[in-house]
Amino acid sequence: MRNKRKLKRNERLVVITKFLLDHPGRLISLSEFTHMLSAAKSSISEDIGIIRETFSDMDLGVLETQTGVAGGIVYYPHYSQESALALCHRLCDLLNRAERILPGGFLYLTDLIGNPTLMQEVGMFFAQQFRSLKPDLVATVETKGIPIALMTARQLNVPLVIVRSDSRISEGTSISINYVSNSQRRLATMSLPKRAVSPGARVLFLDDFLRG
Repeated sequence: MRNKRKLKRNERLVVITKFLLDHPGRLISLSEFTHMLSAAKSSISEDIGIIRETFSDMDLGVLETQTGVAGGIVYYPHYSQESALALCHRLCDLLNRAERILPGGFLYLTDLIGNPTLMQEVGMFFAQQFRSLKPDLVATVETKGIPIALMTARQLNVPLVIVRSDSRISEGTSISINYVSNSQRRLATMSLPKRAVSPGARVLFLDDFLRG
């Protein structure tokens, strides 16, 4: 994306803010903005200063500056304590409803996991809780854990890896293990493509499984 006309400051502020919100956790160089908006670095720096101050005042997140040749700015969303408490109370209210209890003590979660707005909030919450651990990727077990893990991975700007119940030829060589499934009372398999995780990678594992 590149602007074809010279934008006013208020217009640049809108574009830069939208770009930052769409790319949480990504290192963005000032040159990227100067090219996109056809503006001088000094002007972009002033724009970012305004956005940084506003984000701080409104508790919307942090704009971190990284210096050096490969430097730039990174936007880290902030999920306030008030928002986290409100989310927890809302989830507790939804999960405590008697009609959610299934045979075997399981809880029905499909409607919650399929709610994009709710999952985005959950992803922001988890990302804030675990960002300081600097995970290299987020992993989950197919299939219901995917929405939670995907939204969290997006906020952290890291890849998502899905552990499957069987290996697939389309994913290349895989590592598989057998385990006893407590939920289904049978021997089950977990499979992970070897190329999905690099040796020494820091993995944040998220899943949806709940049993009453």
